[in-house]
Amino acid sequence: MATVTTWDRTIMALQADLLGAHALGLHRIVCETGSPPLLGDYPHVDGVWDVDAIGLIELLAGLNEGTDFYGLQLPAKTAFEIGTRINPGSRDLAHAAARARDKIAAGAQFLITRPLYDVTDLERLLDAIGDDRPPVLAAVRPLTGFEEAEYLAHEVPDVHIPDHVLNALERAGTTGPEAGLELAAGLAAAVGPLVNGLVIMPTSDPVPTVQRLLGT
Repeated sequence: MATVTTWDRTIMALQADLLGAHALGLHRIVCETGSPPLLGDYPHVDGVWDVDAIGLIELLAGLNEGTDFYGLQLPAKTAFEIGTRINPGSRDLAHAAARARDKIAAGAQFLITRPLYDVTDLERLLDAIGDDRPPVLAAVRPLTGFEEAEYLAHEVPDVHIPDHVLNALERAGTTGPEAGLELAAGLAAAVGPLVNGLVIMPTSDPVPTVQRLLGT
């Protein structure tokens, strides 16, 4: 599975990359717009905005039907599995849900959350999207400690870390990584009944982390 962002590539470049990936056997694509340069270290540099994530989904859906973005026929249809991101931590629930529904209408076949830290956020977003949605995967990433959690909560847009998580990590002190694993394991168990699967994002020691979060 590969994540493809659109902000820095033209339609021609995106199509070339996608067709090359398909030829090499990479068929599962997660569509994202990406973070614009103004949110990074080069705020005065513009991006390339031929399409956003919705346009990329439409492009992939067209390739699966045997046509490129402008309707030209391809020698053969592709077989992409089209995914995209949803953000339960968004401060604007109505906009996040509407954006998700637009992505589904464009052809998204599965949804993956951004890293999730609160089961209530996911419940609210799924309710707002509605029952006629494709499979949903929840991304769970253990926090490494209070300093990281505080930074994400206050400095990164649309990341919501609830107070009980911040308080638990602050109390943990130097044992923050272990507390982060424990919190992530509890979250994984809580969201399991709501989704079709988990995407575990270890920050270190991937095998033990996955085993811990899955309870194996």
